Amino acid sequence: KVVGSLSAGVRAVAALRALSAAAALVISAPSGPGVGAAGTSLTVTLGELRLDASVDASRGPSATWVVVDVLGTGDALTPQVAVRPGAAADLAFDRTYACGPDSALHSALVAALRSPEEEDAEIAFHVVRRDEATGREAPVGTARYNLEDFLHAPAKGASDRMPPTALPILSPSATPV
Repeated sequence: KVVGSLSAGVRAVAALRALSAAAALVISAPSGPGVGAAGTSLTVTLGELRLDASVDASRGPSATWVVVDVLGTGDALTPQVAVRPGAAADLAFDRTYACGPDSALHSALVAALRSPEEEDAEIAFHVVRRDEATGREAPVGTARYNLEDFLHAPAKGASDRMPPTALPILSPSATPV
């Protein structure tokens, strides 16, 4: 069940092109002016977090945040925002992850690009809320961004950036493990 949406963007085509060569894959991705030559980082940007009214609205706005899992190489937490179900809040999250040859992310990306399993190349965004009355944390759901889809998307000019996209947030019961 879809319980909301999350606006997410990624900048990493140059890095992924270099890694795909290491993974012995052929990809179609932009090149030319504006595409970083070094290709040693991946940047994740999160904007609007919107929760559907179906999310427990009886308690009003609650502290909500997103755990960003980039291929299992360490999680980052967005700032907490007060968001009311049926409304939206801006996360204003922008984080750059190093993926140079000696990084854990480099190894994870090469393995993900070699893997036949689609979910191995996904960035997972786990949305969590805190019940203000009890202090308990509970998962709202998970949105996913597939880096292989990003790599194989038709080139939109010479850009290293995938524009923000509204990703569906699936409830925990509908989220594949």
